[in-house]
Amino acid sequence: MIGIDTNVLVRAVIADDAQQAAHAARFLRARDETNPAFINPVVAAEFVWVLRAVYRMPRHVIVDILRAMIESAAYAFGERGAVLRAFRDYESGVGDFTDRLIAEINDASGCTATVTFDTEAAKIPPFAPMPAR
Repeated sequence: MIGIDTNVLVRAVIADDAQQAAHAARFLRARDETNPAFINPVVAAEFVWVLRAVYRMPRHVIVDILRAMIESAAYAFGERGAVLRAFRDYESGVGDFTDRLIAEINDASGCTATVTFDTEAAKIPPFAPMPAR
């Protein structure tokens, strides 16, 4: 298993640098269940953020990209259960992927809630508004 950084995924998907995109695509095509690309939760969150915020991809396109990665034996996800739960929420239109992933990892780690100043995220448990002083 080989860990990969966000920029490898971005280059393979966006192809905004032809040489790096070709190199990333070749590398990722060589991955399989015996030697997958490892995607830690930070990379998953950053990847979705870059696609959404920088490249302005719509949610349904990001969902399709994530689904293909999740279903592929070429990728192994750290905190897989949390990633899958965050993906299901994001796919169904509930919250932002990164917020959902944070909440799921914290929940799996035994947190009773995740406090935030983000009023939208706070509407979806296990997030909660930051308590008043």
